Amino acid sequence: TLALEIFNEVEDALEPALKRAAEAAYGKGLIAEERVDWREAAKNFQRSVSLYPTELNLYQAGVYLWRSGFYLPGLFVSRQHIELIENRYGRRSSEYAGALSNLAAQLYELREVDEAIDKFEESLSIQRSLGFGSSMDYACSKSNLANVYVLEGKIETAERMLREALEIAKVAPDCDTERLTSMKNGLAEALRFSGNFEESETLFKQVICEDLEEFGSDHPHHARDLHFYSKLLRDMKRYDEAKSLLYTDHFAWILRTTEPSEDDLKMLRDLEGIFGFEIGLNDDECSGGDDDSRDQKA
Repeated sequence: TLALEIFNEVEDALEPALKRAAEAAYGKGLIAEERVDWREAAKNFQRSVSLYPTELNLYQAGVYLWRSGFYLPGLFVSRQHIELIENRYGRRSSEYAGALSNLAAQLYELREVDEAIDKFEESLSIQRSLGFGSSMDYACSKSNLANVYVLEGKIETAERMLREALEIAKVAPDCDTERLTSMKNGLAEALRFSGNFEESETLFKQVICEDLEEFGSDHPHHARDLHFYSKLLRDMKRYDEAKSLLYTDHFAWILRTTEPSEDDLKMLRDLEGIFGFEIGLNDDECSGGDDDSRDQKA
């Protein structure tokens, strides 16, 4: 009994310091996020979680570990997050539905397809039951589930769901540009798979312009946009146009600043096939060299 009392006293004495240290690590993570240094953001958010887990740092750590390609650590943190949300708000809350949708997206990256679909559908069901069927979060969950169906070959279902999600998102009170353009990207990709190249290209061009205006050219979202548009041009056999209009430094840049997954490296090989030269991943070969060396290689 005496030992327990002493341990409690020590724990209580240290808790404020741990909270402050966790807040400092979280703040450093926010700075890295602003710099678009996703790996550094993930490291600091994860450090914050290890010191004193909270709803905010668990969420951010899960997102940025996932964005940096650390899928298993990201999944572990996201499971911690959803457990905290469940204990705090219950399973029939909007907070739980949102956490469930985030977890489902990560499960799909790890090819846990059946569990991902189940969790997306549970999230959508909770949101509908709470009257959030016209919210941006609901539209995003629906869009993310549709993206799973695209890669599972259920193109017609996916296209219908993506169009429905976009219509909801456009008039949602909490609509934001970043998530809206991401949904357009998903629909454009579904249209590419279905062979509707004309509408797909129109959407891809819209997304590229909107993300350029919002984030600039030296941003991972721009890298993503160029990659998906280049695949459309490849399917349309417009190889010369792809070479003249698009470039690949952005995709190589994001790979250098994250932990590349097998899918990322496959995308890189796809791009090399389109552009006809090896891109590489080090700074000298990609964006760190001088203009003359890059022109000579191209």
